[in-house]
Amino acid sequence: MSSFDEPVPDRFFEFVFDPVKIESIKYWMPQDEDSRDQVNNYVPTLDFIEQQTGFDLLAELNDLVEVVVKSSTGVVAN
Repeated sequence: MSSFDEPVPDRFFEFVFDPVKIESIKYWMPQDEDSRDQVNNYVPTLDFIEQQTGFDLLAELNDLVEVVVKSSTGVVAN
């Protein structure tokens, strides 16, 4: 627990999207220093991240591009 009495999440996510290249990369990682060496084990679909967090991360994106980005894992390039 932090000094604010709020629990620290056991996982975090990272999502980076380049709208010019239509490329993205995403991670869903445990808050564990040992996981840094195993990054490739934590590459889910964006749909999974959105389901876990409740966020709609690409709400403003063209629907066709959104479908491609959400359903893929790892890096997606056009």
